[in-house]
Amino acid sequence: GAIVLAPFLARRARIAPLHNRLVVFRSDTVLHEVVPWTGASPRLAASFWFDSSLVNRPEELELTRDRLAFPSWDDAAAFFQTSPLQRCVSRAVYDEDYSRSIRATTRGGKGEAELLAGHRRVVAATQSQ
Repeated sequence: GAIVLAPFLARRARIAPLHNRLVVFRSDTVLHEVVPWTGASPRLAASFWFDSSLVNRPEELELTRDRLAFPSWDDAAAFFQTSPLQRCVSRAVYDEDYSRSIRATTRGGKGEAELLAGHRRVVAATQSQ
């Protein structure tokens, strides 16, 4: 299936699977979903995770009053679009999308109830803070 990239608080991009296409993005800062494949031929996908000192740098994670004093909504959105901090609030902001993606991936099978319950716990904890 296609991959849907959903930069935080920005327009989504749906990228169709094409032969010899490579899609590369920072999964720590771009919300994403793989749409279930419905084609006749098999689809192969590979994920690679790289970790280094360039991921989750202290300046990206600091929550000081000065760092979070945004002069405009656009400045706040730009900060969260590139910050790994968006992971902290993305489940609450995109609650329905996360739930739909879990259901689409598990298709009512084993583990779906547990995944949805875990997601609901994270959202509840985020909203209670």
